[in-house]
Amino acid sequence: MSYGNQTPPPGGYAAPVAATGGTNVLAIVSLVAGILGLLLLCAFLGPISFVFGVVAAVLGFVARNQIKQRGQGGSGLATAGLVIGIAAAVLGLAELAGLAALIGLASVATPSP
Repeated sequence: MSYGNQTPPPGGYAAPVAATGGTNVLAIVSLVAGILGLLLLCAFLGPISFVFGVVAAVLGFVARNQIKQRGQGGSGLATAGLVIGIAAAVLGLAELAGLAALIGLASVATPSP
């Protein structure tokens, strides 16, 4: 038997490419700001929660774009920060409107002397 001219076996699947830049920092900050925005809702701080929510949403959006361009990791963190930030902003505005309505109703309900 001659084992001279053998063709190499067919190639398999390539190994997955690891993220070169690590986790995007803005994605982490976006998620933290979004969680803080939701936690501030529990303390009836609607305007501050709104601000944290907007910051989290903007940072999440920017982080997602950076991750696509740079090939970094943290896409899930950026998406979670974006979604939680939007939720915190919307709920912060709703809480602010609810508190304003309660204050308005309280001033109407008090009898004048």
